[in-house]
Amino acid sequence: MAELTVPHSDYFEGVLQLRGGTDEIRTWIVKRVKKDGKALITKIKKVRNGHDFYFSDQHYLQSFGKKLKQTFPGVLKASRKLHTQHRVTSKILYRVNVLFKPIPFRKEQIITLRGDKVKLLAFGQTAQIQYEKSGKKKNISLEQLMTARS
Repeated sequence: MAELTVPHSDYFEGVLQLRGGTDEIRTWIVKRVKKDGKALITKIKKVRNGHDFYFSDQHYLQSFGKKLKQTFPGVLKASRKLHTQHRVTSKILYRVNVLFKPIPFRKEQIITLRGDKVKLLAFGQTAQIQYEKSGKKKNISLEQLMTARS
């Protein structure tokens, strides 16, 4: 297998923005990228609420974000920004940002959501909760779950 190279040390095609992540998630990201060998992390930058990982391949970054969400429950958002236009082909080139916010709660934990005590039953595309008073079960979006307090 050929060794991956980048044109210069500051080169990147996309950024994985990890917000509120643990050491476990950060080490998993670095180990998984090295294991896959399809892209390089050219820079890791500590920011106010987390870390930014600069990737050398935007297509790998997008698929890596999906793997990250499957491994750790959380909110994943991807966006792109016009970067430049290729000099020879005139093709428009974008830089990709993938934002990942892991859920700060775990299964079976009791939290307060909009003034009600609820128990977290499961995570997936949505979170399944059960109200403590009524016992009623409901599915809510992960974004709504992020507003809850433990």
